[in-house]
Amino acid sequence: MRRHFNRPTGLDAGHTVWLTIEHPRGAGALTLNGTPLAIGAPGQACQVPITALLTSRNELTIEALLSDEPPWADVRLEIRGEHD
Repeated sequence: MRRHFNRPTGLDAGHTVWLTIEHPRGAGALTLNGTPLAIGAPGQACQVPITALLTSRNELTIEALLSDEPPWADVRLEIRGEHD
């Protein structure tokens, strides 16, 4: 599965963009703009900081390793400030 998205607007030095994965269903591989992302063990939710990998146009690739179904039910971006 591939998803394209633009870099969030309004980011400054105090913001970090996180890729959050909840309710994992199995093993999978994630890449952002061709860079593999380190994720936790199957069955464990994880959060990965991705601010440094973002470009103006981005491609997130999710690949199931053990089945034909997507390995994660909930994948989202979170933008956090210094005090979040």
